[in-house]
Amino acid sequence: MKSKLFRNIYVVAILAAMLGIAACQKDNPVEPVDNGMDYSMVLLSPNAIVGEVSEASLTTDFTLQNVYDKMLMPPSDDKGKGPNGEMPPKPEPNNGQFRIGVLLRMLELDSAQREQVKIFAQELEDCIKEYRQMLREAQRAIIENANAQRRQIMEQLKAGEITREQAMQALKQLREETRTAMETNEDIAIARQGLKDCHDAFLENVKSILTTKQLEIWNKYFGIKE
Repeated sequence: MKSKLFRNIYVVAILAAMLGIAACQKDNPVEPVDNGMDYSMVLLSPNAIVGEVSEASLTTDFTLQNVYDKMLMPPSDDKGKGPNGEMPPKPEPNNGQFRIGVLLRMLELDSAQREQVKIFAQELEDCIKEYRQMLREAQRAIIENANAQRRQIMEQLKAGEITREQAMQALKQLREETRTAMETNEDIAIARQGLKDCHDAFLENVKSILTTKQLEIWNKYFGIKE
């Protein structure tokens, strides 16, 4: 009697376990979303590659600051993965990065899609190389010219030809002229557009491999109305 009772309990336990596994597979039909994909990565804007001119002082030269050489990279803080079930912050004009990894995780990409995204990511980095080189060469020439003028201002200050206040004002004006030179330089303008094209092509490539359901999430995030 006891043997039959234990046998019945054992059979019920097995059936319950099988039903539980089936339910889990139904609720989560996709492969693990963190399998081989870095969902913490952020996509930088083209402006983050360009950078900006620093302030010069009586003791320091002009330099480029806030400059990055890659568009896809780890986040600048520890919040790259974001909260579960929530949309990552949308890109903003004054924010040079957005957490595309969080968005990709929400799309629940399958293994084939993940491999495609990796290919697109490499294509993005290959795409920006030529434009980045053009950009840096043009920026380097402008910065070198600005620092040559800064040295002249410092020589005038040391020679007593101008006051400290006049030197500071001259440096401030020189920075504005240098920023204008950066904004109006033809090679930099070409590089900027090229970087933007690379950036946009990456997003379009990712979008092109999404399913109808995934596209709904993508379009909702970017505010696209079909």
